[in-house]
Amino acid sequence: MPRPVAWGGGPGSLDPTADACTLKDTNYTFVDELCGLRPVLEKSVARGGAVSALLGDAGALERFDYWCDSFQYARQMARTDCALWTWQQTVLPAIRNEKDPAK
Repeated sequence: MPRPVAWGGGPGSLDPTADACTLKDTNYTFVDELCGLRPVLEKSVARGGAVSALLGDAGALERFDYWCDSFQYARQMARTDCALWTWQQTVLPAIRNEKDPAK
C-alpha cells in the first residue's frame, strides 16, 4: 500500500516530494476498478449468492466501503501532496524572489 502521508507529530503529515507525483498517478490505478465492484457485491449479498457466502454478511459491505473510502482518501492525499510539492517548486520561489512588496 503506498503511503502518501507520514507520521510527524501525528497522523497525516504531508512531506512533499517529487515521488508524490508518481504515487498519485501510478499506485492507485486499481481504486476505481475495485470500488466499481460494489454493485455486484451488493446484489450477490442481497440474493445470498456465491459472493455472499465468501463475504459472510451485510457487514462485509460496510467493510468493503471502508476500504474503498480508505483507498480513495489515500489517492487524494497523494494528489494533494503532489500539488503542494509543485507549488513549493514553482510558486514559492517566485514569491520569495519578488522584490516589490506591493506584489
